[in-house]
Amino acid sequence: MAIPEGLSSQLWTLATAVAAPAGLGIGIVQAFGLRFTSGRREFAGLAYLIGQLALAPLTFLWLATGKPTPALLLPGSAMLLGGALWLWSRRRQAADPAPARSPQPFDWLLMFATIACALVFVDQCLVQNFQPIMGGDEGLIWNAKARVLYCSPDFAIGFGLTFHVGNPDYPLLNPLMQCLAYANLDGIALYESRIPIQAFTFAGLMLLSGSLRRWANPIAGTAILVAVASTPLLQYGKTAMADAMLGCAMLAVTDSFLRYRATGSAVHWRLLWVSLALALAIKNEAKMLLVVFAIAATASALLAKLRPASSTNARPRFRLLPWLWAIVPTTVLLLGMAFNRQYGLVTLIMNPAINQGQGMLERFANNFTAQIGTVLTGFGAELIAWSGRWLLLLCLLAALLRWRQWREPAMTVAVFVFGALLAYSLVFITFTAVAWALATGTDRMTLHLLPGAALTLGALLGPQDHGTVDRGVTTAD
Repeated sequence: MAIPEGLSSQLWTLATAVAAPAGLGIGIVQAFGLRFTSGRREFAGLAYLIGQLALAPLTFLWLATGKPTPALLLPGSAMLLGGALWLWSRRRQAADPAPARSPQPFDWLLMFATIACALVFVDQCLVQNFQPIMGGDEGLIWNAKARVLYCSPDFAIGFGLTFHVGNPDYPLLNPLMQCLAYANLDGIALYESRIPIQAFTFAGLMLLSGSLRRWANPIAGTAILVAVASTPLLQYGKTAMADAMLGCAMLAVTDSFLRYRATGSAVHWRLLWVSLALALAIKNEAKMLLVVFAIAATASALLAKLRPASSTNARPRFRLLPWLWAIVPTTVLLLGMAFNRQYGLVTLIMNPAINQGQGMLERFANNFTAQIGTVLTGFGAELIAWSGRWLLLLCLLAALLRWRQWREPAMTVAVFVFGALLAYSLVFITFTAVAWALATGTDRMTLHLLPGAALTLGALLGPQDHGTVDRGVTTAD
């Protein structure tokens, strides 16, 4: 029986724009030293997110050089490279067997909730894909940029970026993922380029489920997962927009940070820096979020140094080599800035030419008194919204209740969540049409923080001692 054309195009997109990057990511994550048995859902989720980040530069080079090879070479190379890395890392790990395992009981409740949430999301995606990508941010910003990158003759994209794309200065990961789908369908598709973006949120859901399995108690973890599934995460994740993508990237940052602080493992240190690069490749807001995250982590580290050293808690010696991983997010940031400079792209809120001749700081000073109340009221209403953003508020309240455990890594993330909400509020003050900005933007801004905050809430409500988490323990998920 012949496969219907629409179904065959979706299956082909799944194979070339979803499975291939996932295969590359599996090899990379395994090469980093993360074992599949240390958390299957976390491993799978991280593999897809990182695989898409790794394949995007190859897609860009293929486009910029005039598509010199058959498009199938991109997913084919990804699978071959991923397989080679996987084989190499398997041989290396065979010589370094895993530590003794302490099997944990299978969590049927969380697994059932995960399957149910995944099926609901897949159903939503299938329904969404009856509609072509046309208007809204998914059409006017992200898909428009993908069309310009893919269709411009000789990669002469300057005119198209300036006059055809809204917010053309946004990073390239989302459009490049859509271009990979176009390339293997031999042209612009009506809806298929949504599929790799939708898979990004699916991977984030798996990562959140596996992380809650590790950090939260079963009942709290299940309740938090179901609550997250009722938030705008899945609603935005079924579109070709990038807000759910950034939320999933910040979840990867949170998960890697918590696991690194609990274990000191070099594996999670590497994953942390790559997750930071992933966030920077998705949306401009990640720049501000990572500054706030760096401030929270630095403050936590400085406060921890106030604790008197002892023979059993000696101060670790500084090593330069692990910090070289900072090159990864720095490179992503610099390449994005170079691309925008090359084509004269400027962030709208930073451009005085379209903001009454005023810079961002000047607008902040002029608007602060008149708009601070409106902005704080708008964000306050968002935090108690019925559709799940109250998870952010619960995260902050749980941190307040556990303030005596301020040295825990989950407390650092809670401080970051509070700081990021404050930073977003300060940015909104600079908008002239502040009421419109609050009505259309606060739900997306809180979405960037929500998955990571949900995981942090689970960690704060979970066992008091996370010191043994991930030390060779194989979780049954």
